[in-house]
Amino acid sequence: MVGRRGVALVLVVAGALASACLDLFHSTDFETKCDLDPSGPGCPMEASSPADVRSAEPTDFCAWSSATARAYAEHACAWLGACSAPFDRNAFGTCMIDAILAYDCKTNPNRPVRGKLHEVWDALWQAQSCDTVTQALVPRGEHCASVGYGCGTGDAAAGVLFECLASHGVASPESCLVQGRSCEKSACVPPGASTTCRASHCAGSVLHDCEDGEDMGYDCQYFGSGACTGEVDAAACLPADAGARCTKTTGVTCADGVATGCATGRVESVDCKALTGDDTCQSGIPSPVSDLAGACKGKGDCTPGCDGDTLTGCAQGARYTTSCSAQKLGRCTSVDVVGTAGDTKGFACAAP
Repeated sequence: MVGRRGVALVLVVAGALASACLDLFHSTDFETKCDLDPSGPGCPMEASSPADVRSAEPTDFCAWSSATARAYAEHACAWLGACSAPFDRNAFGTCMIDAILAYDCKTNPNRPVRGKLHEVWDALWQAQSCDTVTQALVPRGEHCASVGYGCGTGDAAAGVLFECLASHGVASPESCLVQGRSCEKSACVPPGASTTCRASHCAGSVLHDCEDGEDMGYDCQYFGSGACTGEVDAAACLPADAGARCTKTTGVTCADGVATGCATGRVESVDCKALTGDDTCQSGIPSPVSDLAGACKGKGDCTPGCDGDTLTGCAQGARYTTSCSAQKLGRCTSVDVVGTAGDTKGFACAAP
């Protein structure tokens, strides 16, 4: 997450009289025509009306080819940016990293998403309306009384970080759940985050990854096996499968574009070539240490923006693009936030 922009935010719960003043945060494996164009006639992404057409059964993302997963990631992230503030985890590039890791089990074979987080991604790839996008993140709206960031109110919105833009009074949701975190004091943090984080450890399913005094961890229940394992200063989230045994290490090695790690004593991998492009696997210790996919870093020569109908997003030094019209969204546009640190610009397809 990048440093937050803005000032203290007041969120007013829709339909309620009370408001809360919140703190400032600084800081199938073959290709089909639908793989190539998920918005085409007869494809799952096509809706017969503005209402969403969704399956009642949870989707098995691991049944998808990498091409299908990539196409649905573009759809999910384009719609997320169009229907919410396109900054931070909602920004198109950063969202693409999260979405590919969630949808593509060939790129990310050891840590599939689970539980409520699976539900979020399952809704986003099928979204055909902004209402569905919002409902996937939080089941009710919030409204703003000022510009800035704040945590949602009540149990339903407790894991949602809201951003209020200068241009309108509707609070745009960002899911802390995508990071396996909760929202506290206008920031996404590990549940029960320690303010004096000295030694990495497990607290139930929560991994507290202490780095330079900061808790960089997350709740393992949403990834892999759903469990945190290990002793103090050697804790990590346990992968879903029982891979080959290896000697525990925080280091990452690269071979043929694949990053391989052994944080739990079991071999894990992420295909950097598929995630961030050719020649992007970086050996060494990723930052944070608990993020194997963090070893995937591009050249950093990407600039986010709009080029006609094409939306470009950047993350981890990699470049991601999509066609706004192919996603059945409005034109590519910029969105401004005015905060105490000056103007900040994001880019997204406009809402349909």
